[in-house]
This record gives sequence, C-alpha cells and structure tokens, in this order.
Amino acid sequence: MDQLKNRGLEIPLIQGGMGVGVSLSGLAGAVAKTGAMGCISTADCGYREEDFRRFPEEANLRALRKEIQRAKLLSDGKGMIAINAMVATRQWEDAIKVAVEEGIDAVISGAGLPLSLPEIVPEGTALIAPIVSSGRAAKVLLKTWSQKYQRTADFVVLEGPLAGGHLGFKAAEVEEATAKPLEELIPEVLSVLQVFEEEFGRKIPLFAAGGIWSREDIVRMQEAGAYGVQMATRFIGTKECDASTAYKEYLISKKENDLEKRLFLMQIFNTNRTLFYYLFSKHLAEFNPIVYDPTVSLTIEGYSDLFVNPQYAAYLDINHPENIEATLKNAAGDREIRLIVVTDAEGILGIGDWGTNGVDISVGKLMVYTAAAGIDPSMVLPLVIDAGTNRKELLENPNYLGNRHERVRGDRYYNFIDQFVQTAERLFPKLYLHWEDFGRSNAANILEKYRNQIPTFNDDIQGTGIVTLGGIFGSLAITGEKLSDQTYLCFGGGTAGAGIASRVLREMVSEGVPEEEAYKRFFMVDKQGLLFDDMDDLTPQQRPFAKKRSDYPNADKLTDLLEVVKTVKPTILVGTSTKPNTFTKEIVEEMCKITERPMIFPLSNPTVLAEASAEDLITWSDGKAFVATGIPADTVSYKGVDYVIGQANNALIYPGLGLGMLASEASLLTDEMIGAAAHSLSGIIDQSQPGAPVLPPFKYVADVSIKVAEAVAKKAQEQGLARAKEQDMAKAVRDLKWYPKY
Repeated sequence: MDQLKNRGLEIPLIQGGMGVGVSLSGLAGAVAKTGAMGCISTADCGYREEDFRRFPEEANLRALRKEIQRAKLLSDGKGMIAINAMVATRQWEDAIKVAVEEGIDAVISGAGLPLSLPEIVPEGTALIAPIVSSGRAAKVLLKTWSQKYQRTADFVVLEGPLAGGHLGFKAAEVEEATAKPLEELIPEVLSVLQVFEEEFGRKIPLFAAGGIWSREDIVRMQEAGAYGVQMATRFIGTKECDASTAYKEYLISKKENDLEKRLFLMQIFNTNRTLFYYLFSKHLAEFNPIVYDPTVSLTIEGYSDLFVNPQYAAYLDINHPENIEATLKNAAGDREIRLIVVTDAEGILGIGDWGTNGVDISVGKLMVYTAAAGIDPSMVLPLVIDAGTNRKELLENPNYLGNRHERVRGDRYYNFIDQFVQTAERLFPKLYLHWEDFGRSNAANILEKYRNQIPTFNDDIQGTGIVTLGGIFGSLAITGEKLSDQTYLCFGGGTAGAGIASRVLREMVSEGVPEEEAYKRFFMVDKQGLLFDDMDDLTPQQRPFAKKRSDYPNADKLTDLLEVVKTVKPTILVGTSTKPNTFTKEIVEEMCKITERPMIFPLSNPTVLAEASAEDLITWSDGKAFVATGIPADTVSYKGVDYVIGQANNALIYPGLGLGMLASEASLLTDEMIGAAAHSLSGIIDQSQPGAPVLPPFKYVADVSIKVAEAVAKKAQEQGLARAKEQDMAKAVRDLKWYPKY
C-alpha cells in the first residue's frame, strides 16, 4: 500500500472517470483535497476549447494539461490526481504521455486491455492501474506486463456487472443479472494478484467498482477483501462536478425509462434550443438513442396521446393543396429555410404506418443534423404530409391528430407531392430536401423523379446504402480484399434493403465490374424467399436483382434463409428484414465456411427487430465476422479481445452530407458525391488494432460529419455543381457550421 500512501492517498476511494466534461479538474481537485483520488477523464476533455471541432486532438491534449494543472491547485497538494484513459480512444497513448509530463499521480486504463501501458509510463513517474472485470483478464494482463516489462500494477480497479461504461460482461449477463456479483469477483481477482505480489514483493491494492453508492456498500466491499472502492455516478450531482447543471438535472431526475428521458430533453428544447443543442452536442453518443432512434419510435406511437409541443413542424393536408404555400410561409416565418426533412410516415423505422404521429421522425432527424454537423437550427423545417393512415388504432383513437381516412394513393398523391416540391423550391431557393420514411411503393418513385432536378436525398434509400458501403470498405481495408471479389446477400427487399444493394452494386460497377456481371453477385431475399423473375409481386427496385428460377435446381427450397446461404455462398449478409433472430448460429457457421472473414450486418431496428445480436455473431463466428449493427451495441469481449461494434447508423452520413450540400450550394446530389461520402468514412479509426470496428463509433460523429461534408462539397465543386461564392470548400464547410453558444 506504500505506493499509494506515498502519493498522498489517505482515503481508499477513487472518484471514477466520466468522459466529455463530467469529471475534469473541478471534481478531481475537490475529491483529492479530501485525501482521496480524484480522476480526470481524457475522453474529449477539450470539448470546451474554441478549436475543438476543427482540431479535436490538439484541443484535447491542450485541455488535459490545463485540467491537470488546475486540479493540482485545487487539491492543495492533498490526495492524488489520476487520469482515466480508455484504450479504445484514439489519443490513448498521447494523452497518457501528456499526463505523465504534467506529473500525474496515477494512470487508470480500461475499455480494452492496456497491454503496453508500462512502456508508455516510465517506472518512477506515475502509478499504473488497469481496469479489469475478471480474474482471467487480470491474469492475462499482469502476466504480459511481468514477462515483457518486468513490472506489475501499482493497484487494480475491478469493475463488476453494475459498473457503467465499457464492461467485460455479456449484455445478457448484465440484463438478466446472471453475471457474478462484485463480491464474488473480488476473491477471484485477489487470488491472481497474490501471485504477482509474491513475484514483485509488494501488495497490489484492489479497488472495487460498480454499483457502489453508500457507506454500507463500501463496507461490504472491504469485507469481501477490497482495499477500497471506486465511485463515479454518486459524484455527478455535486456542486464541484464539471458537468453542466442541465446534464446533472437530466441524470438525477431519475427518469424511469428512455421515453421519460426523451420527454425531459424535449422540454429543454422547447424552452431553450441553444441549451438543448449544447447538451446534445456534448453527449452525442449518450443522447442520440434517446433523442432519435430507437426511443423516438415510442413518442411516435404515443404522439397523439402525449400532446407534445409541435416543435416548429409544419403539417400539410392532402385534402387542402391550396394551403401548401401558406402553411410553409407560416412555419418558416422570416427564416431562410435551407433544409427540410419531410415524411408521410408510412414506413416509420421498423414500426410502419403512423400517420401524422410520424412528424416526430422529421423533428428528431433535424435535431441530429444540428447536433452532429452543426447545421443552424434556424435554417431547418420539419414537415409531415398527412395523406391519411391505414393503421386502424389511429383511425379509432379520438386523440389522433391527423386525417381519419385511408391513405390516398395514385395521381392525387403524386400531384400533391409535386405541388409541395415546386412550392418549397420557389419559396426557399437554396433548399436541400430530405425525404424520410416514405412507404416502399412511393419512396423510390419520388426520389427517381426529383433526384436529377433538385438537390434532394432519401435517407432510407441512399443513406443506409452509404453507411453500409462504408462498413464494407472498412472490412475490406482489414482483409485487403476487393469489393469485386464479394458476393452480396440482402435479407429484406424493402426500400432500405433494395437501396443498400443498389448503392453497393453501383460502387462495384464503378470499380470496373460490368453491370451484367455485377448483378450475378447480388441476391435478394424477401417474404417470398429468394426473389425470382417469374414472381408477379416484385417492386421495380427488386426486379433487377431477381434470378431465373431455372438456374436453381433447388428453387423450391430457397424460401429458407439457411438454404439460400448454402446455395449462393455470400461473403456479405445484410439484414433489413425487421425479422428478429433470423441470422442463426447455423447461418453464421455456414458463412464462416464460405469465407474466412464474413461481413454480417443486422441492420433492422429497433433492438427487438434485429436479425441477430452483435454478441452472438462474434461468438458464433469465433471472432471472425465483421459486424455492424443498426442499433447501438456494446463492445463484445471474446477470448481476450474487445470487439468494438460499429453502428451502421445513417447519422454517420446524412448530417455531414447535408452540411456539404448546404456549404457548396450544390444544385444536385450525384452518385459520385455519395461515393465520396462513403469513402470518407475511412481513416477515422485505427483498423490495425484487434477488434477494431468497421465503422467509426458514433461518438466520433462530429469529426466524421466534417470529413463527409468536405468530401461531398469538393466533389460537387469538381463536377461543376457548386454554386457557393466561396471556392475553398473546406472553408465553406467550416464557416457554415453553427455552434450552440450564448
């Protein structure tokens, strides 16, 4: 214990590191002043720096120096000041080196195995401590340190299943409470530590973490053998905590579920938009699933009964086309509208037709545009077209706000759409029009009609295709293979599935594969099974992918996905079916026979509709599968490797795409610009690391958006489609970006 006491530790308590400004110098210094160990999180600690969005790496390191220096002053030389540096972050090593230069007392590291930590922190400088979740992890790590560096841990933090953040437990173990409780893990890890204590001739104190809330909890952990504890959440509500007051209120208000959390955030939005976006932009990864998908589906389902604020949205009634212009003018007021997200809410996420309730999808989408890419909220307009609904429960709900008739189809519908487009383009000459969650029978028709006339985009058809292609590029960057060598199987032939397949196929063609040959490598399965050209219910988007039945002797068996996989031998399997648990263990094992590193992307959302979980895919493939999911997924720990799961989240693409379109004032959105966006996703993360994701984690979306925007704007300029006066497209992007400042 001397190594801790010599550093000033009087109270065996660590204040846990909490990223993005929750635990900085204010909290760390105050905790250290009591004689305990205050901890600064290195995760985006420079978000308050003026140049953070432009130069995040420099800003983070500069801020870290400041925070360490300030924490030391606040501590009055008492206790200890530590940093928490996650292995999974891009600046892990650089942040540690800066902290050591500033005389940090200890480096605590987890979210992956910090195997090289002794090399980064010279002996005699700072103490080093890994975060582990099992005796096995502790043994692997300390054995490596001993053999390679002849060093051991100065102390160890053991995170149990109730700890927040990056856990070494399976999601099911945590959710179903089947994981070993912290008290049982303590003796397991202590027995491992004893081996290395004997080897190095000194004690290795163990701090227990996860679910520690009271004095009684602390006593219980110490009775189980822990030297001390690490606590984090308990400190958030304190005056000294560095988080904003609104964020503290968000956490300590004890909202029971994600729906209540979203409604709370919407109250902030309705009261103070700048504050809302300040919070959202600082906690993007945490808030996005609350503000948008999957929680937004809950507010959509209950929209009419919740009586939520319309949040500046416009409602266009198909029965009154004469009101289109007046409605748009009234909604815009004196604002210059540059971006409209419009839906008719027939195909909301994975939950279908929700009539005017679906306006919340437009509202949520625009919130992500602003938080992720910095599109000025004064320039945007959410809009819903009320064309009726076929959902019986809405038609019978006395609180339903929309038209009480079945959906209007055919010429009347398309004429209304055209009148809306023409009116919006006339009123808002610099408009970028985003179509969202239209039904499969209309979405492609609308996009095809207008894509060569105006700057327009359909997220379901194009956005998902771009981000999926980005995930494929990320996988190929690791294997060294070519897109032209792959065989693609789409499970779910709706708007999204067909759109993704078309996008990937066009990219394959652009790489030199003849179109006829490329189509031979693409297969589509929908509710009928494998699609054949003699089926009379194929959509126009499905038909190019349909096969000749005579080419398949087992055609009658190809209604079963496993049989399809065995027959067509795909290297890429993409799910957009909304059919849960359909990517079975047998299918995964079969794909591993076909190719060494299969790409398996279950993209359906929300969670209950996903084709498979990331954890199952990693386990069933023995860590071989490249996995991207449609919903956020926790890191999967398997056989000593932490597999970071990339989310094929359209929000990695569409905010930056929109920013690039607006900055360049592009007259059209072309396939080449879309391709540039997909390629721009590479280079954000280090894909040489074991378990690296195939797509950038969503927490990097602000950086990704800038990169995407610049790529799109430059391509628009190359194609002669940029109408902006500014010729430097990178400058145009950065000049347009809005920041939530008072």
